[in-house]
Amino acid sequence: VDEHGRKLDKDGDPIGVFFVDESKKAKEEPKKEAFISIEVRCETQPEERVAISGSDWQLGSWNPKESWYLNTTPETYPLWKDRIPMPSPGGQFKVFIKNTVGDFCWEPLPCNRTWPKSGLVPDIQVRLVFGESGISTLSLGRSREKSKEKEDPPEPKRKA
Repeated sequence: VDEHGRKLDKDGDPIGVFFVDESKKAKEEPKKEAFISIEVRCETQPEERVAISGSDWQLGSWNPKESWYLNTTPETYPLWKDRIPMPSPGGQFKVFIKNTVGDFCWEPLPCNRTWPKSGLVPDIQVRLVFGESGISTLSLGRSREKSKEKEDPPEPKRKA
């Protein structure tokens, strides 16, 4: 028997079923994965797909089959967009096209692209053009506020 009155086996381990009082356990916030928005201008043929791959495991670790595929619509084409997991600052990446026979056509750049070493935060959009070096960023925080105002107009003031 231990100091808590529990029976012990020959190795000194408690015998029986024990319950943990969940109210006494420290509450841990669930970890939320951060995302950024990406927009790639890329001309493609019907049925081709545009994807992003890079040194981060979330972007496939340079494996095209594990990469992050972007989306477009007839209304937004040739813009390909999605939210992707927050990349590592300074990590490398490239965009590619998966053609209709399954081949991967990487951007014809002399070297890999590099994520900014600072400034990548949730609510940022990264914009780039397939095959052209450089990227631009845009904060989406204000855009979201404006679009929310359009969705929920303020109540009209009533005259007394």
